[in-house]
Amino acid sequence: KRTPEHFAEWARQTRAKGWTAVKWSIPMSGSVKERIAQTIRELEAVRGAVGYSMDLALEASETFTVRSAIELAEAIAPYKPLWIEEPTLRESARGLGDVAAKSPVPIATGEGLFTRYEFGELLERKGAAIIQPDVMHAGGITEIRKIANLAETYGAEVAPHQCSGPIGHVASLNAMSVCRNFLVQEW
Repeated sequence: KRTPEHFAEWARQTRAKGWTAVKWSIPMSGSVKERIAQTIRELEAVRGAVGYSMDLALEASETFTVRSAIELAEAIAPYKPLWIEEPTLRESARGLGDVAAKSPVPIATGEGLFTRYEFGELLERKGAAIIQPDVMHAGGITEIRKIANLAETYGAEVAPHQCSGPIGHVASLNAMSVCRNFLVQEW
């Protein structure tokens, strides 16, 4: 349910279970103005329910242009989200760099990137403050460690993408156990 009341209750229940961060998809339908307004209502409800005791991350699913992604970031900045994930096309390091340069909210991306060379281009263009390599897609434990080490040289943090189940989680956690720039593990 996309009501502020539901989001507030969900946040309280999630925090009571001990979780310290949540991520949800922002609305996908409606005009940009309507989507931003709904996202603000949801953020207000969650912050009202749990304050700043939880980090809040937002999945944008590559549904904004550079201009509208910057508009979204400026509008939600007062709620201090941990990140906006993939506001524009993940394949466009230049577009993400343009958004990140003007966004007051960190940009996260990388679940669809497969090589350290793709991450290298993204980092060189300063397209993300937080990268999200997937151990199952990006070459396994050794390769995401290399990607994380590369990100560290650019001052970027790592929040591995993981939706493949317990083996993928353990592999991600293993790789991140020695990374100084590890931020959070998706579960």
